[in-house]
Amino acid sequence: MSKLLSFTKKNKYFLLGILVPFLVIITNAFPEGYIISSTDTSQPLNVSQHFLETFFSTPSYFLFLLPFYFLDFLRVSPAAQLSFLVGFFIFGSYFSFYLFTRLFFEKSSDFLRSSVSLFYALNLFTLYIFTMHALGYTHFFFLYVFLPLLFGFFLKFITKQKFIYLALFCLTLFLASPGFGNPAFFLSFLLAILVLTGTLFLVKKIKLTKKLLFQMIILAFISFLVSSFWFLPTLPITKSGVENLNTVNPTNFDWALRTMGNPLSYSLGLNHFSHDYFPFNFPYEKLLFLKNYFLLASFLPIFVVLLSFIFFKKLRYKKLFLMALIIFLFLISLNAKIGPPFEKINYYFFHIWGINTLRAYDKIAIVVPFFLAFIFLVSLKNLMEKKKKKLAVIIMLLILLTPLPFYLGKFQQNLSMRFANLSPEDKDFRTSRLTFLVKIPEEYNYIKKRINSDPQKAFIATLPNNLGNSGTGSSNYPAWKLNGIDVTQYIYNKKFIEANLDYFPNWYFTDEFNQLNTDPEWLVETLGIMNAKYILYHLDAPPGEVSASLWKMRVLEERGRIKNLEENDYFILYEIKPAYVLPYLTYQKEKFEWRNDPVWIERHAQRIVDASIEASSREINPKKFEIDFKNSSWSKNIILAEKFDPLWKAYAIQENGKKYELKNHFLARGYANGWQIENGENIEKIIIEYYPTRLMWWGIWLSGLTVLFLIGYLIRYYRKSKVLKSKVENNN
Repeated sequence: MSKLLSFTKKNKYFLLGILVPFLVIITNAFPEGYIISSTDTSQPLNVSQHFLETFFSTPSYFLFLLPFYFLDFLRVSPAAQLSFLVGFFIFGSYFSFYLFTRLFFEKSSDFLRSSVSLFYALNLFTLYIFTMHALGYTHFFFLYVFLPLLFGFFLKFITKQKFIYLALFCLTLFLASPGFGNPAFFLSFLLAILVLTGTLFLVKKIKLTKKLLFQMIILAFISFLVSSFWFLPTLPITKSGVENLNTVNPTNFDWALRTMGNPLSYSLGLNHFSHDYFPFNFPYEKLLFLKNYFLLASFLPIFVVLLSFIFFKKLRYKKLFLMALIIFLFLISLNAKIGPPFEKINYYFFHIWGINTLRAYDKIAIVVPFFLAFIFLVSLKNLMEKKKKKLAVIIMLLILLTPLPFYLGKFQQNLSMRFANLSPEDKDFRTSRLTFLVKIPEEYNYIKKRINSDPQKAFIATLPNNLGNSGTGSSNYPAWKLNGIDVTQYIYNKKFIEANLDYFPNWYFTDEFNQLNTDPEWLVETLGIMNAKYILYHLDAPPGEVSASLWKMRVLEERGRIKNLEENDYFILYEIKPAYVLPYLTYQKEKFEWRNDPVWIERHAQRIVDASIEASSREINPKKFEIDFKNSSWSKNIILAEKFDPLWKAYAIQENGKKYELKNHFLARGYANGWQIENGENIEKIIIEYYPTRLMWWGIWLSGLTVLFLIGYLIRYYRKSKVLKSKVENNN
């Protein structure tokens, strides 16, 4: 008991710091029955059901999804999972920065370390993350939690050149990998590391030696190994994505740079250029007179930093302070994009190949709070040492109060970006016309058992075209306020053919179905060719889209082309007549020059069906299939009912075990992947796989062995340190 009391007394500020995030989580508990969904993303849903599919699609999500897998398996509600996610982020950020302070500022007061760690966890940027839309509730900002440890271990390694810090850095990099699911965040982190290294040379904290160069090479090599499991499969996808960005209309790219730039005056206070966020978006009518004071308070950290220059000659940690300050200024200048006074230099910088992925505000902004907290910590420490402790405490408390919604609670229930222009009485997720907190109608679960028990590998097509606010791919279901990603797809174990995506080049067939007042037969023929067995027709879509297309669905139903399985106020579930539905993997006798034309489809669809037959196959994993070719008399073409992607590969394996790639990969049926078999003799089987998954397995072996080696090293290091400490104590 005495040891516990002693520990509590010694670490009272640290323990109080833990209490603050705990109260924040309790205060902001999410309403049961609701989920977060928005323009581009949604919180993880039904993870235990989709874990395998997600893992093979995006292996970097693995560590992020793992706790949600167990929470979902234990039937923890989505609302409680949201609270868990916010708690992990805030607690994790607090602990991470606190450990960073222990690395460099061990002799500082516990109040100082704990309070600045709270500032890192609870500030206007982290508030922005959780009030903008669903991005804060996904893997995207996972990196933020680990940044203090990453930079801390890197600084320790490069200045002390001890392997223990290299091992800790690389293991932390492995844990932070979900944050690199969007490679732009990895690029942002890498850019910060490079600038940090250069700045250390500039402030003469390190010198270039052969030993340091060798150590940096080792660090880069081991970092690559621990990151291989996500880096290798992401590389070809990223290359394609960056090339697509480079082909985007330059006017659109320049528009993005202009509109996503954050002025220096805003970045200095961690404010966002859009006034849709707190404190500009100030929802508390009774406290409205304090709005400008909160804006002013956001600049208190940088004000304290400026104060430190008065005592600069006696400032401790000068080199670290200058290093962090230079990086902070560099980052906020980049965040200004092509805004003044950096128009020309940033214009050329962001047009460099790959750097264009950093055009969005959050890609660089995610690194800024750490360096602000760093220089603020040094400055506040200096202020306290100048016998200004009371002033420092008052300033610190005012700064911690700046993100007020964290403490008043319900930051997604009454403080959402979508409430920015509403009157105070309308800023409520229950009464507002649009919100990020939505409740999926229970009716969608009624058909879950029917669909999930169907063993056939087939798609569910959604109708009608119902484009949401964020453009291509987003959905709009005003009956339950969803406007963004279609979250109903996470309920079922089958993949969706979404109504608002362009599966066919330059042709949105669902939009054309809405517009045309002609015979609708071509629609079921198109969907059947795409391996769609079910149609989920959304009666909860905008009324105009429903009235334009529902009558055509009734016509198809009357003709027996589709069967009505379930109908309620929100949707109709149809099953397409089996004769129309082509299997997921098929042989096809001949190629067809597909035309994105309903008339052409009506005339030729039956020919495609007649020319196709199911290929006997087995699924090795969601991205790899083995076809039994030996017993097949069809040997012309193989078609995979997935949207065309050059990264899908097909390999023929002959009876003697020889393997070679089928090089003639073509766009089949206007959207799918097809391979022509030049010579089918002696082929025993054909393997079709998504090439990045092959790279993923190589990466898993490299990363797995490296992580085990590093863990083994840390265990050995800990044991040796313990033995050495014991010997020293015995000698004394």
